[in-house]
Amino acid sequence: MVVNDGALAEYMASVCKRYIEKYPCEFLLHLDDKVSKIDLEKWTGFIGFDVYDKDSFQKFALEIDRKVKTDCSTRKLDWDKVKVRIEEKLEDK
Repeated sequence: MVVNDGALAEYMASVCKRYIEKYPCEFLLHLDDKVSKIDLEKWTGFIGFDVYDKDSFQKFALEIDRKVKTDCSTRKLDWDKVKVRIEEKLEDK
């Protein structure tokens, strides 16, 4: 994530989005982990780029909402914060 340019940024955006779709609870669990060092600004920027628009974001967010509710409901507040940051990235488009 440190080095990114056009093509690499598109690839990273896709990877970040797919990861959080598949492992939302793991991602949320490690948000504050000093070993993982998740750069939330970059993650949300990449995901916002890949999700692209409000309609796609709504579908994406709804799916993650369901997974978080079922699999790790104690992380709902963390997901809400991440979700807002992703949506803020959409507003620039």
